[in-house]
Amino acid sequence: MFKALTRNFYRLEEIDAVLVFYINQNNVLELMAHEGTAPQNSSDLNQLITNPYILNLLSKNKAVFRQQEDVDPEVIKTLGLNNIGLLGLTPILHKNKLFGAIFTISNGKSEITKDITRLIDISASQISGILDRIDAERSGMIARINLQNLFDAIDDLIVIINKKSKIIVTNPAVERKLGYKIKDILDQHSSILFSKEFNEVLMTLFDHNKLPVASDLFDFDIDLISKDKLRVPTNTKFTVGNWNNEAVLIGISRDITERQNYENELAEAKEQAEAANQAKSEFLANMSHEIRTPMNSIVGFSELLELNTKNPKLLSYINSLKSSSRSLLTIINDILDLSKIEANKLQLTYEPINMRDFLRDTVSIFVPLIEDKDLTLVNTVHPEFPAFILSDEVRLRQILVNIVGNAVKFTHSGYIKVDLGFKPYRIEKNKRYDKIKMMIAIEDTGIGIPKEDLRKVFESFYQQEATNNKNYGGTGLGLTITKKLIEAMNGTINVTSVPNKGSVFNMVFDNVEISFEELFSKGELETANIRFEKQNILVVDDIENNRSFLCDTLKYFGLNTFQASNGQEALSKISSINPVLIVTDLKMPVMDGIELVNALKANNVTKNIPVICNSASAMRKDIGTLLEHKFDFVLLKPINLEELINILKNYIPHHYLDHQKPKTFSISTDHLPKTKKEAFDNWLLTELSPVLNSQLQQTSINGVTTLTALLAQAAAKFKIQAFAAACTDFNEALDAFDINKMQKTIKELAQLIDKV
Repeated sequence: MFKALTRNFYRLEEIDAVLVFYINQNNVLELMAHEGTAPQNSSDLNQLITNPYILNLLSKNKAVFRQQEDVDPEVIKTLGLNNIGLLGLTPILHKNKLFGAIFTISNGKSEITKDITRLIDISASQISGILDRIDAERSGMIARINLQNLFDAIDDLIVIINKKSKIIVTNPAVERKLGYKIKDILDQHSSILFSKEFNEVLMTLFDHNKLPVASDLFDFDIDLISKDKLRVPTNTKFTVGNWNNEAVLIGISRDITERQNYENELAEAKEQAEAANQAKSEFLANMSHEIRTPMNSIVGFSELLELNTKNPKLLSYINSLKSSSRSLLTIINDILDLSKIEANKLQLTYEPINMRDFLRDTVSIFVPLIEDKDLTLVNTVHPEFPAFILSDEVRLRQILVNIVGNAVKFTHSGYIKVDLGFKPYRIEKNKRYDKIKMMIAIEDTGIGIPKEDLRKVFESFYQQEATNNKNYGGTGLGLTITKKLIEAMNGTINVTSVPNKGSVFNMVFDNVEISFEELFSKGELETANIRFEKQNILVVDDIENNRSFLCDTLKYFGLNTFQASNGQEALSKISSINPVLIVTDLKMPVMDGIELVNALKANNVTKNIPVICNSASAMRKDIGTLLEHKFDFVLLKPINLEELINILKNYIPHHYLDHQKPKTFSISTDHLPKTKKEAFDNWLLTELSPVLNSQLQQTSINGVTTLTALLAQAAAKFKIQAFAAACTDFNEALDAFDINKMQKTIKELAQLIDKV
């Protein structure tokens, strides 16, 4: 190309010599072609193209023409000419960089016109274009080679199918995976590779022109058919494409035989593991029952032996036997619980629970031990916690006993705090929420748990592995069972702890339903309906939560309440309060309950005030002794509300709330003119009756809402008082989510309408 160019320029009358050179990889000018009176030997040529004057002209990156007087004498000398006329240097650019130059020499006999210089410029540009195309072709060729290599080497089968269901392209994977030669597959119907069922899907796409847009991707787990008619499981993806201006489906299939085998093995292993775990759990459950039966006899007869044995040595043996038997029973019970949970045989029974009473009752179990260790017990309940929730009382008590028991066991000084809180899931103005997130936190100032062991505390037998806890006994299953029980009750538990400072166990139970039922037996119903005259009651207890609970309860029944934290504070308040009755705890700092009652009975002003002892530390056998200490009554904690109310009834005037039958109304249209009566009858038949009958069959919130709206419109339009009253009842029931009341009001309304 360059030699032809130099010859063509040399044929021009105005040009005496032409040289074309380029910059090589070492960034040095190198001659490519020359014609005419230019230097012939290589040393002269190299001297010419390395001359600083020439290099300076090249650096301008544009065509330059110079008269002889402007040319460096060394250049003229190198050319071996006396008269050069005009020297031209036109750069050749490639990728915006200097690639080379066209060097022209004129003897000056003929003038180099603008057309000739333009021709030289065009030639330089054409050379640049040719170089670009060469590069592009080289890059494209490399890319095609790389793509073909990838296409051939890829382990997945690639296939392109046209609208006639013909295979027009595939790769060598078809031979590796299915045993076909490429030439045997090309131009064959797609049914040669795909199962009949899937081929019908492909044909439907083509036949009905239901090809997706280019961005869509079909993903199938299908079988491909090998040359030997074996089915090879694959994951195959198809997308639409274009091949030689023809719409095609491009598919790529990956052999998933190994994956399926792995999944099958995994499923089988899982099934075997579950079966083994089930068998283990059932075995443990059965064995635990079998062992527990004789163990109960051992414990029982040990106690009987103890009653009938006077020998101190034998008594020590019996005590060891009893202690070991009880420990073994505890282990058996823990294993039984754990095996039930793991065997999915744990059944939860959800019933309404008063969490305030429940928490107080559960924690009171530990009061004697807490008092023996001189610990402080703090029990707090969110003031707006719902009256009743639905939960499994037995399992919830087991959870709290485990965690509070651990707190008492591992705490030697300080306090134990039990906190009950909640968050409602839905809050709307003038509406009740029906579900809450219940949160229970149990905090202690005990020995704590090392950071590295925090993740292990809920693992089976953790305590037995933790050498620093060996002295505390236990099976090491308590927290494991607790965690599983909490999870079964839709909850979570976590622990934070600082060694030698204490621990906090946080439990969260999600979607706990609120119970709006009144849980009163016949005797309790009478208690719930009693109201006292507003008389003053003094409650004395060193634990604030106990005082608050009792005061809130007494306020509910109409009484005024006042509080004191010990006997001395109570004595200082009596003259200003003038209480008709005092309820006091037994063990208190500064002045206890016995000292308080003695002081009261010794004073002529206060000796006739009834004093009720309410204590967790007293036992049934202590009641007689306490009455001898001049207490008027003794109630053991947890307090029995019915017993307390029955005592108060002896001293304070009271009455019962009126529980009359629901008010009934008749539906009368006598006040309506004839036309409105007809309109009412038509409305009753066509609008109200269908909705009412529907709700009689199946009551729903939406249905009752619709019914209430209809009644409200009719009450305003036809002036029917019974409808207005029914609306009030329905709205109250809707606010309380009281389905029973809704059904009752619907039946009463239906009976009224039947009489119209």
